[in-house]
Amino acid sequence: MLELARRNMVGATTIRIFDDEFKVATFQTLTVEDITGVGRIKPVAARHFAEQAELVQNLTNLTGSALWQTVAPHFSGVKLAQILEEIFDLKDYEVVTPFVMLSEQADAQRQQMALQENIQREMSTATGQGKDFDLEELNKIGKKPPALTEFNLKRQPPASAEPGGMLATQ
Repeated sequence: MLELARRNMVGATTIRIFDDEFKVATFQTLTVEDITGVGRIKPVAARHFAEQAELVQNLTNLTGSALWQTVAPHFSGVKLAQILEEIFDLKDYEVVTPFVMLSEQADAQRQQMALQENIQREMSTATGQGKDFDLEELNKIGKKPPALTEFNLKRQPPASAEPGGMLATQ
């Protein structure tokens, strides 16, 4: 690409250079002589990624070691999260926000408690079968609670009653 640009470029071209640190764009003039070089082009990006991988590995080893308990109070969790956000190139996703997990856990707990309340309310609602009827609803419409005979239910004999008839084993 560099060789094609040098061969096809005529005159001077203005290029924009953005400074991430100061958030400023500057414009410079580029000529054919500026992109003409002697020697070989060596890729340097692999070195950059190797340094990042080494940093992640060192942080992982540190947090997993016994030494971490001693030094952990002196490390900022927010800064470590920002380091990992930068290394893993996650800035566009905005996943690192200080203490966001605490508010998310509180929201989840609120949701769980609301669902449990709904379940309790459902369990206490009358089904309308047997003696399980809602007295408040009957009072609203002016009805009296039904007697057991309306539901064709018979009272069970007491546990002390004498058995009547023949037993299946006789």
